[in-house]
Amino acid sequence: MKIRGFFALLWAGLLAAVAAFAGQPVAELYDKAEYRIAMRDSVALYTAVYTPKAPGEAPVIIFRTPYGCGPYGAGRFPQGFEKGYLRSYVDRGYIIVMQDVRGRYMSEGDFEHVRPAGSGETDETTDSYDTVDWLVRHIPHNNGSRTGTHMIRNRNSLNHLCSKTNVTVASDVYRTCQLHIRCQRDIIAQSAIMANHCSDI
Repeated sequence: MKIRGFFALLWAGLLAAVAAFAGQPVAELYDKAEYRIAMRDSVALYTAVYTPKAPGEAPVIIFRTPYGCGPYGAGRFPQGFEKGYLRSYVDRGYIIVMQDVRGRYMSEGDFEHVRPAGSGETDETTDSYDTVDWLVRHIPHNNGSRTGTHMIRNRNSLNHLCSKTNVTVASDVYRTCQLHIRCQRDIIAQSAIMANHCSDI
């Protein structure tokens, strides 16, 4: 009975700790840094990196988007970090990376929506590769082997990549995902799968 009571108290304490952590403002849990990461052709892509204040190594999840990584600026966090599906990554302690794709918002270069792989020296796959490679070498406290990302086609080309979602890598994005809301639904669903697949162990 005493052992059962001990474990009941321990479980209650853990639940209380998780609830307290989940209710904390993101600014108290994370630091933000902004970088301009040079790709293989020297074009710099704006990248915001949100790192947990808690000690220890963490896996990295990367969101590459043509729709903007705002809000820009030090100490400013996306509203989705406070609630919504992005909050699940905060509560799990991921290093969260958001990047404006080539030619959009704060990134340099020319934008081509879902640039076809192999169409030139650079495309979405090479930019994703260069980004992941830079992050695992320069961002402190990443665990070096667990990185998940959207918009990279060949997972086997980078050892650090443990999961990916091919949300918009298609030759015809309108044929692949006719409605924007449907794309958003797919992103949310696949992100949930990725969160379960990429652990920090």
